[in-house]
Amino acid sequence: MIILRLFRNIATSIRDFLASQVIHARLQLQHPTCVFHPGVVVDKTSTLSNYNVIFRNAVVLGSSLGDHTFIQENALINSATIGKFCSIASGANIGMGRHPLHSVSTHPAFYSASQPIAKTYCKQDSFTPFQKTHVGHDVWIGRNVMIKDGVTIGTGAVVAAGAVVTKNVSEYAVVAGVPARIIKYRFDDAVRAKLLKTEWWNMTDQWLQEHSSLFSDPLRLLDAIEKQRTGTT
Repeated sequence: MIILRLFRNIATSIRDFLASQVIHARLQLQHPTCVFHPGVVVDKTSTLSNYNVIFRNAVVLGSSLGDHTFIQENALINSATIGKFCSIASGANIGMGRHPLHSVSTHPAFYSASQPIAKTYCKQDSFTPFQKTHVGHDVWIGRNVMIKDGVTIGTGAVVAAGAVVTKNVSEYAVVAGVPARIIKYRFDDAVRAKLLKTEWWNMTDQWLQEHSSLFSDPLRLLDAIEKQRTGTT
């Protein structure tokens, strides 16, 4: 009996490995500019873009990723729109799901006919457990961050490691803590407004390559964009 159980476990492990290899190959074929590490899960309702990197055991469900966005190992992205050039650290959890607080019970057996539970008393869903979460462009989300469903994280924001985000975060704000609070802004009001207006994240690859050296100095980059707009040198 022990030997039979051992063989069954080995067979299951081999099957799971082969299935993961097929999934990995399918993802790579569909998204040739992206990089996928072992154990990645991207469901069929999700949309990827160019140059995404998804590290080991990260899960993307019902979400969309913009160009160049990467997700580190063991992160979970659920029902979210993620902009371009976002950096999401390991263990981050975006879109954690909700339970009804106004009902007698918070258990899905009493509000959901579609949740993957062993038994439900519902014939139809009466509560939506997931709301869309929106993350702008060039957002840095630190290690083990938790972001509540339905929250909007503005472009250029930084969420410090371990933070729990329960409400919207302004553009270029740096937030930290439980619950997360603004501790500073990356740039002053004028620079923030000008950077948002440029929408540099929508520039072509050629433009980004030619101007990449200016990204360490916001004022020089803004000056270059203004000269390009006005045709001056």
